Amino acid sequence: TFTHTEETAIPYLAGWVARKVSLCDTCRDTLTTKSNVTEYQRAFLNHKEYAEDGLYKPSDNLVKVIHIAESEFRSKFNDLKSCSGIAQRLFSEIENAINFEFLYEKHPQHATALARSIIAKYVTMRIHYELKFENAAITKVSTMTHRKLKILKHE
Repeated sequence: TFTHTEETAIPYLAGWVARKVSLCDTCRDTLTTKSNVTEYQRAFLNHKEYAEDGLYKPSDNLVKVIHIAESEFRSKFNDLKSCSGIAQRLFSEIENAINFEFLYEKHPQHATALARSIIAKYVTMRIHYELKFENAAITKVSTMTHRKLKILKHE
């Protein structure tokens, strides 16, 4: 389950993915929308909106894909993080969970490459941030322990 804040961040992440993986104008049009996004999606997007070339408004299909990818990532990451080939394993798990039919309907020429690129970009980004947060937590505990030891030693 996702918190309200996490739910509103998913469209932002989907827009980021669309911007990073679009191979051509048709790819971009398949992954984005020109219409107004829902109020729910707008909550985070409005705070991050900038130049026309920057933030993309994701299509409903891409938001659903990223939502599924995040659910799969969360359910599998802790079990896989001590394994070798974590990125490839997460990629496979997520790929098996997502139906990319909308890509084949709207843009069959790039559908396979686009689907793989979406998953790869998302997995790479999520692993990066998951490890960044874990490292920060380890550093914080290490710093606190070091401070406590200095106090105990009267340094």
